[in-house]
Amino acid sequence: MKTVSFSRFLAAGFLSTSLLLVGCSSSSTSNQVTTNGKCADEQKISVTDHISSQITAFEQKNWDKAYSYASNSFQKNINLDDFQSIILDQYPFLVDNSGYTFGNCTTNADGTFQNITITSKSQSYELIYNLILEDGKLGIFAARVLSAAENVAI
Repeated sequence: MKTVSFSRFLAAGFLSTSLLLVGCSSSSTSNQVTTNGKCADEQKISVTDHISSQITAFEQKNWDKAYSYASNSFQKNINLDDFQSIILDQYPFLVDNSGYTFGNCTTNADGTFQNITITSKSQSYELIYNLILEDGKLGIFAARVLSAAENVAI
């Protein structure tokens, strides 16, 4: 019987969670030049429009459209049914949100990284999206939750 170490099990869990939103790509192309540091204004607009479009598809429960934002590499690993299950099971706040705001946008050799805060019910969730260019298309390579906090009125 083969045993798997707990750390390997956690790594596999982290990878599958990171892959949840991995690879959401849009049909629009971007000719942005990637440089290290802060995103250029046009790049930030492309990135925020891309993420917003996917969130709108989630809100409308339009799974085909939300999945269409997935990069090719994501779609090769996660089918549409699994994608929907992952969102509903692990990221329901994307479907049932009451708003979101964009934070810092940075870029390096690994892609573009966009911070976003999403509010759902009495919780706020901080996420970071990693977007890449794949075959000339901007695509979400990964998204993960950085933190979650309950909103309390004082």
